[in-house]
Amino acid sequence: MIPSRAKSATTRPGWARSGAGAATLVGAAAFALYYAGAGRPFGYDEAETVGNFVQQRSFLRPFTHQIVFNNHPLFSFALVLIARVAGTGEAWMRLLPAVLGAATVGVFAWWAQRRFGRTAAVAGVAVLATTPLFVGEVRQARGYATIVFCALVASILLVEDVRSRAGRVAYTGVIAVAVATHLYALLVVLGHFGFIMARPRERRERVADLAALATGVALGGLAYIGLWRAMSNHAATRRGSPHNEFPSLVAHGLLGRTFVSIALLVLLAGICARVLGRRPEIIAAITLPAIGVLWIWKVQRPVELYPRFMITAALPLAAAVAWTVRRYPRLLPVAIVAAVALFVPQIAGFQREPPVKATAHIVDSTRELGLRPCALSPWPLAAYTRMPFQLTQVEQAPQCDVLVQVGGAGTDLIPRLRS
Repeated sequence: MIPSRAKSATTRPGWARSGAGAATLVGAAAFALYYAGAGRPFGYDEAETVGNFVQQRSFLRPFTHQIVFNNHPLFSFALVLIARVAGTGEAWMRLLPAVLGAATVGVFAWWAQRRFGRTAAVAGVAVLATTPLFVGEVRQARGYATIVFCALVASILLVEDVRSRAGRVAYTGVIAVAVATHLYALLVVLGHFGFIMARPRERRERVADLAALATGVALGGLAYIGLWRAMSNHAATRRGSPHNEFPSLVAHGLLGRTFVSIALLVLLAGICARVLGRRPEIIAAITLPAIGVLWIWKVQRPVELYPRFMITAALPLAAAVAWTVRRYPRLLPVAIVAAVALFVPQIAGFQREPPVKATAHIVDSTRELGLRPCALSPWPLAAYTRMPFQLTQVEQAPQCDVLVQVGGAGTDLIPRLRS
């Protein structure tokens, strides 16, 4: 959720139009950054998404097939549309996430400038645009950029109290798109529910807000009708992982790994929390998603629990920084230094090429020699070649002439194979 204030900014003349030019420039700069090197080989997860749910160019496949949870239904459907027109090359598959990531930065810049002023907007945008969780995901052919963009738009509509019919429809729509893309968007729904219930409102207005939220969730849930059984069966058999490192990984994904970025962002966010933490709607908007995350981590304990699921937390962090700099403008350099400290360690990753494509070439070469390739986790290889036979038991090893491995799936077999 985004920090609120009592008086809606929508009462100011020209609120929706002012600052659009600067925000567009900021978004264009962000796009140039996120789309840089878009033709590099796919990483593990994005290769799995493209190879198994997009390359078939079937409009129904994103809503009927699932491998673990690597199909983000509505986003995969959007990639199918792109594939029908332009193919499944890396640059085309990464275009939509980069555009949505840049749009998130641009819209945040526009909103923060109107709400907090230009200086504060610069601080908040600098942190949002360089947050490691955010940068890492909007550069991949995955649905997380969609979730963050929808979460931002929905939060602005809610916080700014946009009551028009168009505003209600837009709010319902972006909630539906977020949920239909990834179920972890329900953490945003929890935050909005807490905000709606705790904010001082007339009963009729609160009911209308809740109805729009519930309708969006219901519409988004339709995307999982053909996937629900497979996803629930997988979740039921993949529990019990402690993930002791999960809080630390999330913290580093949001605050970086250097002492400078961590200390400065904790300082800026702490100043904001000290004041806004007294407001019931802010408390509820943060507490409910936190309880949800705690329940997933400690009670449900799924094997697949990754820091990227918490990507929308980059929005309240950036908003808190903007709010703090609005109150104390002299802290702008602190925010800029924090952003630089966030981004510099990520530069090396921009040059790194994942091994999926090279591994697929090994598989092809093996077949050309008349040999049989096998893989412990064949699914990402589908982005570049026909999937090889999946080795699941040591006893199957004699059937394989060459064994390849990408990612961590099946690595428990490696010691036994070596022996």
